[in-house]
Amino acid sequence: MSAYNIEEAINPGLERTEESENIILRYNRRDVQIPVDSILYMEVLNHALTVHTWAKDYTVRMTFSQILGELPSSRFARCHNSYAVNLARISHFSRTGGVTLDCCVTLPLGRKYFNEFRGRFIEFTGAC
Repeated sequence: MSAYNIEEAINPGLERTEESENIILRYNRRDVQIPVDSILYMEVLNHALTVHTWAKDYTVRMTFSQILGELPSSRFARCHNSYAVNLARISHFSRTGGVTLDCCVTLPLGRKYFNEFRGRFIEFTGAC
């Protein structure tokens, strides 16, 4: 038995864990695998969802509900009716100034999303 098979036998969830670090999107009639860590934010415009990553933007036909259902819920949060962000990419945010990411992009922070967004960010960072 090789080392790979021993790891599988010891940890049957290993394959699933590795898969959860990527998301597969249908882009230009192909399935594209995108690392979850590379996602900066997502936006919806005219029923088209754009996933912004460090390398490229992917415009796909999905809803926020669909994509957020596939991503780790502890790492992404909606900040506006049209935007969701990767909590690990947030530089800072405020009620009036919006959400600024580490890539120097600033997104709006909707009033109805502020309290839940703030709670999710505090939970993500482990701050009290």
